[in-house]
Amino acid sequence: MERYLETIDSDDTQSEGGSKRKDRNMDNEEDDIFRKSKKFSRTPTKNQEKRNEETKIDQLLIMMSHLTDDIKEIKRNQKESKEAIEKLVIENRALRKENAELKQENIEIKEELREITNHMEVMEKHRRINNVVMNGLRIDTYEQAGLKETTNNFIKQHLGVEVKIRNAHKLGEKTCLIELENQEEKRKIMEKKYKLKEIRGLKVYINEDATIREREIQKTIRNIAQEERNKGNEVKFGVKKIWVNNNEWKWNDKEGKMIKTTSKN
Repeated sequence: MERYLETIDSDDTQSEGGSKRKDRNMDNEEDDIFRKSKKFSRTPTKNQEKRNEETKIDQLLIMMSHLTDDIKEIKRNQKESKEAIEKLVIENRALRKENAELKQENIEIKEELREITNHMEVMEKHRRINNVVMNGLRIDTYEQAGLKETTNNFIKQHLGVEVKIRNAHKLGEKTCLIELENQEEKRKIMEKKYKLKEIRGLKVYINEDATIREREIQKTIRNIAQEERNKGNEVKFGVKKIWVNNNEWKWNDKEGKMIKTTSKN
């Protein structure tokens, strides 16, 4: 019995010891598991952080790459814009140069045209230098002989001078062009034409055989004179000039207008 109890005690003791050892072993295993789990729980966090950092770096690199591409694109656009501007500047300079050349050419053409016009005007005046135009006298014939005889008789009767007429041409119902032999014959008529005002019941005028340009100038001067008369001013006529209230205005061929010159006291 005692042996049995001892055996039981021994078994109990062994059982208790085994239990304790088992408990210690379990505790040790739990500690190992905890440590392992702790180790496992920390490791993924560091890896995640590392991955996050790497992701951020990758994103930053991508952004920098995009930014670099954008900068390259901007620089390329700037270069293209600069080249386009430089091209426009060059074209503008060329156009300005061409425009300046055209202006100069236009000036030269105008000057040449003016010289040609003046030359033609001189030639035309020279051709008409011995001519006068009679207005207001009705002549029924177009024949040279009849025109010469009629105009010659009229001049002799009303102006009191005899002249040598080369040709006479009827320009209208009451207009006749008279070609005289020379300037002396013409001077005789022009000096005595004031007597035409003395003819009663007939208004006849004798004037220079003016060129087209001269007639335009005379028309302009007459219009100016009429305007001044309408204002109540006193107007007197001269050759390419007028006097308005004793102030002389003379036609300037270069400027193409009347210019005030002197005053009479």
